[in-house]
Amino acid sequence: MKIKSMIAITISISYLLSTNSVSAASPENVADILGRDLNVPVIGSLGHVGLWTGSEVLEVLDTEAVIEVNSLSSFVNETEYWGYKVRNPKIHINNRENIIKFGLQQKEFLPSYSLSFMYVAGRWEFKRVYNPVTKDWERKRVIAQKGEFRCDTFIEFAWKRANEKRPYGDTPYVMYSNY
Repeated sequence: MKIKSMIAITISISYLLSTNSVSAASPENVADILGRDLNVPVIGSLGHVGLWTGSEVLEVLDTEAVIEVNSLSSFVNETEYWGYKVRNPKIHINNRENIIKFGLQQKEFLPSYSLSFMYVAGRWEFKRVYNPVTKDWERKRVIAQKGEFRCDTFIEFAWKRANEKRPYGDTPYVMYSNY
């Protein structure tokens, strides 16, 4: 009997150690902030932040796509995970969903990754172009300004665009701490 108990305890401990406790640290609300160390030697403690969409993490990375939607487990397992923070839980769900919507819309503006403390939001403009097929002038929507973000300025943009009090901080770590 003691051997069976010892085996069961050993299996339980092995299972707990082999699985990440993502579910225990899963964000509660859409637009909650998630934080972790950067995967960069020496400056990793400056951190990296993302937004919870309700099922995945919306984040800005120094990749070709720049604005990406990734799984919670990939965010958590990349480096040391700090956890998540709730910003004003009284914000209505529609406003929280708008924060995510405005962030996702910036993908349309072919954003670039920036190290700047300032963001540049992408925007459209309409131009008149001649269509040789119809032999008429038409309005065409074109990118007037490409977006430019780093992870924390992206979160600042999305909250501001949704007309919510935006989080502040000079680095992702400071933003996460003040969220």
